[in-house]
Amino acid sequence: MVLLFVGWTRGFEGLLRTFDSRLPSRTEIHVLSEAPLSWRETQMEAEGLNLDGTAVEVEGKSGKVSNPGLLNGVVSQYTGFTTDMNAMRKLPIDRANAVVVVADTNPNDATSGNGGSDLQIADSECLTSTILLRRLHTELAKSMVASGKPPPPPLTLVTQFEDLLTRRLLERQPDLLDSEPADEDATAPPNPQPSSVNSSVQDDEELPQARSKPNEVETVGFHRNYIETTCLSLAAQSSACWTAISVLLDPDGPVRLKTVKVTLLLRSGEMSKYLSTMQKPPMLTGHARKSHCQSPQQQQSSSDGVKLSFWTLAERVRVDLDNALLVGWRRLAEKNDVVLNPPDKEAGLHWCSKDKLIVIQPRTHVETPRR
Repeated sequence: MVLLFVGWTRGFEGLLRTFDSRLPSRTEIHVLSEAPLSWRETQMEAEGLNLDGTAVEVEGKSGKVSNPGLLNGVVSQYTGFTTDMNAMRKLPIDRANAVVVVADTNPNDATSGNGGSDLQIADSECLTSTILLRRLHTELAKSMVASGKPPPPPLTLVTQFEDLLTRRLLERQPDLLDSEPADEDATAPPNPQPSSVNSSVQDDEELPQARSKPNEVETVGFHRNYIETTCLSLAAQSSACWTAISVLLDPDGPVRLKTVKVTLLLRSGEMSKYLSTMQKPPMLTGHARKSHCQSPQQQQSSSDGVKLSFWTLAERVRVDLDNALLVGWRRLAEKNDVVLNPPDKEAGLHWCSKDKLIVIQPRTHVETPRR
């Protein structure tokens, strides 16, 4: 995996460790910032890390000792402005799987932290970086395909905005972050596969036209004060609940809170091919309707799939995922909104290859797709 960071936020060294605990082995981490390398080196050493993510050795009474370095990632550092396209070209965008854009820190700026105006300036820089990255990725895709090379992998772009006004702006102009869309026919591989970095599980079947839009944008709002207050009150009121939350968030804990693709648990005939393309199933009349509804076996071979309830999926999750617990989902038919503990667990729903289930799973489990 190739992960890019555009910008260096305060506390970035701890953020690196948090990412590293959840990344696959041998991940490349590339960082672009205007902060001098000497300053970054000082900040990294405070966390016990060298610039490349290896451990810093310190001379102690019993010899050289060191905190563990990054376990899964190797860091490469780049210097340049995060709003400069030439600086961004230093990054391996053609191989990148994900980019995280944060407000860049200028250690020489004594005016930082002056309230709302600073937040708006930081958000405008993040917005510019995001648009430039999408434009570069689109241009690379076109040039690579034109030269007979395969297109770059799908790129997931995560941008941090700090000002509430920016969120309102994105809600009113949802296409603000869209770059010029690439020609899908020119950049798409012969048999495009659905893809997501949210899960390592691959689809066990190929569906026509099941690729997501190249410029699909999703915004999620986090209220830090609200989250911190909730955590404090939860810890004060119930130690058992707080322990459960801590176990779920611990990257080295006995269980994982994760998403898995629904294709891992459904057979091919049970999934709706129309939902994955957002097309309506064909209308059946006369003898065709009668034969179409004769039996559950014939329903399973329908292109519109089979309706499955929360309890049905929960049982499959328990059996197929080593006593895992189903807690919710994200469905394309529900605009990919996160649904936790759905109230009507008896209702049957259609499922497509882009849907994901949210489960609590033991770490010892190895996934095996259902055929």
